[in-house]
Amino acid sequence: MRAGARTDATAWRTAPASLPANVQAADTTADLRAVLAAMAAGPRLAPGVSVDWQLPAHALWVAMAPGGLAQALGRLLALAAELLAPAGGVLRVHARAEGTTAAVSVVDEPADRQPPTLARRVHGFSQAVHPERDAALRPLAECAQAIDAHRGRLYAAPSAWGAMGATLRLPLVPSMKEHA
Repeated sequence: MRAGARTDATAWRTAPASLPANVQAADTTADLRAVLAAMAAGPRLAPGVSVDWQLPAHALWVAMAPGGLAQALGRLLALAAELLAPAGGVLRVHARAEGTTAAVSVVDEPADRQPPTLARRVHGFSQAVHPERDAALRPLAECAQAIDAHRGRLYAAPSAWGAMGATLRLPLVPSMKEHA
Protein backbone atom coordinates (compact mmCIF):
# COMPACT_ATOMS: atom_id res chain seq x y z
CA MET A 1 0.00 0.00 0.00
CA ARG A 2 1.36 3.39 -0.87
CA ALA A 3 1.64 6.19 1.68
CA GLY A 4 -0.94 8.91 1.92
CA ALA A 5 -4.69 9.04 2.04
CA ARG A 6 -6.85 6.29 0.65
CA THR A 7 -10.56 5.96 1.12
CA ASP A 8 -12.30 2.66 0.67
CA ALA A 9 -15.17 0.69 2.07
CA THR A 10 -13.06 -2.09 3.54
CA ALA A 11 -12.49 -2.96 7.13
CA TRP A 12 -11.58 -6.09 9.07
CA ARG A 13 -12.63 -8.55 11.65
CA THR A 14 -10.34 -9.43 14.51
CA ALA A 15 -9.14 -13.01 14.64
CA PRO A 16 -7.61 -14.71 17.64
CA ALA A 17 -3.85 -14.73 17.43
CA SER A 18 -1.60 -16.80 19.60
CA LEU A 19 2.13 -16.78 20.14
CA PRO A 20 4.22 -19.89 20.68
CA ALA A 21 4.53 -20.72 24.39
CA ASN A 22 8.24 -19.83 24.43
CA VAL A 23 7.76 -16.36 22.88
CA GLN A 24 6.76 -13.41 25.03
CA ALA A 25 4.78 -10.58 23.40
CA ALA A 26 7.17 -7.94 24.78
CA ASP A 27 10.08 -9.73 23.05
CA THR A 28 8.59 -9.40 19.58
CA THR A 29 8.13 -6.47 17.27
CA ALA A 30 5.51 -5.55 14.70
CA ASP A 31 5.37 -3.04 11.91
CA LEU A 32 2.31 -0.95 12.80
CA ARG A 33 1.99 0.21 9.19
CA ALA A 34 1.93 -3.39 7.90
CA VAL A 35 -0.70 -4.45 10.46
CA LEU A 36 -2.96 -1.55 9.46
CA ALA A 37 -2.36 -2.22 5.75
CA ALA A 38 -3.45 -5.83 6.25
CA MET A 39 -6.59 -4.60 8.01
CA ALA A 40 -7.28 -2.24 5.11
CA ALA A 41 -7.18 -5.19 2.72
CA GLY A 42 -9.57 -7.23 4.86
CA PRO A 43 -13.32 -7.76 4.56
CA ARG A 44 -15.91 -5.07 5.12
CA LEU A 45 -16.78 -4.54 8.78
CA ALA A 46 -20.00 -2.53 8.81
CA PRO A 47 -22.49 -1.53 6.11
CA GLY A 48 -22.34 2.16 5.23
CA VAL A 49 -18.95 2.71 6.90
CA SER A 50 -15.99 3.64 4.71
CA VAL A 51 -12.43 3.95 5.96
CA ASP A 52 -9.99 6.75 5.11
CA TRP A 53 -6.55 5.23 5.69
CA GLN A 54 -3.53 7.52 6.10
CA LEU A 55 -0.50 5.33 6.54
CA PRO A 56 3.17 6.35 6.60
CA ALA A 57 5.56 5.51 3.79
CA HIS A 58 7.96 3.71 6.12
CA ALA A 59 7.62 0.96 8.72
CA LEU A 60 6.74 1.90 12.29
CA TRP A 61 8.26 -0.83 14.48
CA VAL A 62 6.67 -1.25 17.92
CA ALA A 63 7.45 -3.73 20.70
CA MET A 64 4.30 -5.80 20.40
CA ALA A 65 3.53 -9.08 18.69
CA PRO A 66 1.77 -8.58 15.34
CA GLY A 67 -1.20 -10.72 16.43
CA GLY A 68 -1.64 -8.83 19.69
CA LEU A 69 -1.32 -5.50 17.91
CA ALA A 70 -3.90 -6.55 15.32
CA GLN A 71 -6.29 -7.64 18.08
CA ALA A 72 -5.92 -4.38 20.03
CA LEU A 73 -6.34 -2.23 16.93
CA GLY A 74 -9.14 -4.45 15.69
CA ARG A 75 -11.12 -4.00 18.91
CA LEU A 76 -10.75 -0.22 18.76
CA LEU A 77 -11.63 0.04 15.08
CA ALA A 78 -14.50 -2.45 15.31
CA LEU A 79 -16.00 -0.38 18.14
CA ALA A 80 -15.61 2.81 16.08
CA ALA A 81 -17.31 1.15 13.09
CA GLU A 82 -20.08 -0.16 15.35
CA LEU A 83 -20.71 3.37 16.64
CA LEU A 84 -20.93 4.61 13.03
CA ALA A 85 -23.02 1.72 11.69
CA PRO A 86 -26.52 3.02 12.48
CA ALA A 87 -26.13 6.17 10.34
CA GLY A 88 -23.04 5.21 8.35
CA GLY A 89 -20.13 7.53 7.85
CA VAL A 90 -16.36 7.67 7.54
CA LEU A 91 -13.82 6.22 9.91
CA ARG A 92 -10.52 8.11 9.61
CA VAL A 93 -7.36 6.25 10.61
CA HIS A 94 -4.07 8.16 10.65
CA ALA A 95 -0.84 6.37 11.65
CA ARG A 96 2.42 8.22 12.09
CA ALA A 97 5.66 8.49 14.05
CA GLU A 98 5.88 11.28 16.61
CA GLY A 99 9.26 11.46 18.27
CA THR A 100 9.88 8.14 19.99
CA THR A 101 6.33 6.87 19.63
CA ALA A 102 4.01 5.53 16.97
CA ALA A 103 0.55 7.08 17.09
CA VAL A 104 -2.73 6.01 15.51
CA SER A 105 -5.59 8.51 15.55
CA VAL A 106 -9.09 7.19 14.92
CA VAL A 107 -11.98 9.58 14.28
CA ASP A 108 -15.57 8.61 13.53
CA GLU A 109 -17.49 11.00 11.28
CA PRO A 110 -21.18 10.06 11.20
CA ALA A 111 -23.01 10.63 7.90
CA ASP A 112 -25.87 12.34 9.76
CA ARG A 113 -23.45 15.10 10.91
CA GLN A 114 -23.88 14.20 14.58
CA PRO A 115 -20.82 14.71 16.79
CA PRO A 116 -18.33 11.81 16.82
CA THR A 117 -18.98 9.37 19.67
CA LEU A 118 -15.73 7.40 19.83
CA ALA A 119 -13.88 10.12 21.77
CA ARG A 120 -16.71 10.36 24.31
CA ARG A 121 -16.63 6.58 24.74
CA VAL A 122 -12.84 6.59 25.23
CA HIS A 123 -13.09 9.46 27.73
CA GLY A 124 -15.83 7.58 29.62
CA PHE A 125 -13.60 4.53 29.64
CA SER A 126 -10.71 6.52 31.12
CA GLN A 127 -12.97 7.78 33.92
CA ALA A 128 -14.56 4.40 34.75
CA VAL A 129 -13.48 2.56 37.89
CA HIS A 130 -14.16 -0.94 36.47
CA PRO A 131 -14.57 -0.54 32.69
CA GLU A 132 -14.24 -4.29 32.11
CA ARG A 133 -17.60 -4.74 33.89
CA ASP A 134 -19.43 -2.46 31.45
CA ALA A 135 -20.32 -4.22 28.18
CA ALA A 136 -20.10 -0.92 26.26
CA LEU A 137 -16.57 -0.25 27.57
CA ARG A 138 -15.23 -3.82 27.50
CA PRO A 139 -13.68 -3.57 23.97
CA LEU A 140 -11.77 -0.49 25.09
CA ALA A 141 -10.68 -2.20 28.32
CA GLU A 142 -9.34 -5.16 26.32
CA CYS A 143 -7.56 -2.87 23.87
CA ALA A 144 -6.07 -0.70 26.62
CA GLN A 145 -4.94 -3.72 28.65
CA ALA A 146 -2.93 -5.05 25.69
CA ILE A 147 -1.50 -1.61 24.90
CA ASP A 148 -0.66 -0.84 28.56
CA ALA A 149 1.28 -4.10 28.81
CA HIS A 150 3.60 -2.70 26.14
CA ARG A 151 4.06 0.76 27.70
CA GLY A 152 1.46 2.30 25.42
CA ARG A 153 -1.62 4.48 25.96
CA LEU A 154 -5.17 4.82 24.68
CA TYR A 155 -6.85 8.19 25.21
CA ALA A 156 -9.22 10.77 23.71
CA ALA A 157 -7.50 13.62 21.87
CA PRO A 158 -8.02 16.11 19.04
CA SER A 159 -7.06 14.77 15.62
CA ALA A 160 -5.42 16.30 12.56
CA TRP A 161 -8.96 16.78 11.19
CA GLY A 162 -9.94 18.95 14.15
CA ALA A 163 -12.49 16.52 15.58
CA MET A 164 -11.98 14.64 18.82
CA GLY A 165 -11.04 11.01 18.38
CA ALA A 166 -9.17 8.17 20.01
CA THR A 167 -5.39 8.01 19.97
CA LEU A 168 -3.42 4.84 20.50
CA ARG A 169 0.27 5.38 21.19
CA LEU A 170 3.11 2.83 21.46
CA PRO A 171 6.89 3.27 21.85
CA LEU A 172 8.89 2.86 18.66
CA VAL A 173 11.75 0.35 18.56
CA PRO A 174 14.56 0.02 16.03
CA SER A 175 13.62 -2.25 13.13
CA MET A 176 15.14 -5.70 12.79
CA LYS A 177 16.75 -4.57 9.49
CA GLU A 178 18.67 -1.81 11.31
CA HIS A 179 20.32 -4.47 13.49
CA ALA A 180 21.31 -6.76 10.59
